[in-house]
Amino acid sequence: MSAQASILVVDDEFSMRELLEIVLENAGYIVSTANGVDAAIETLEGTPFDVVITDLFMGNDRDAGMKLIQWLQENSPHIPVIMMTAHGSVELAVE
Repeated sequence: MSAQASILVVDDEFSMRELLEIVLENAGYIVSTANGVDAAIETLEGTPFDVVITDLFMGNDRDAGMKLIQWLQENSPHIPVIMMTAHGSVELAVE
């Protein structure tokens, strides 16, 4: 029996966290959620994850997702990150 992958979903919008949690759990993943960078870091410090899915903009912080990626690169560089945003551009994608 193969182990289920664990995913941390980070988004300040409850409805998006809930939607992703439902969809991913229905697909067989173990899902945890966090409503921002601080909550995500606290969760990551206590629990191992296979993947992090994070929003780029959270609240008034347009760099929240990038801050989380920076923390992950410094503390858990083995965890892949999927960034999502409704406010993207080609320049932002390249960054």
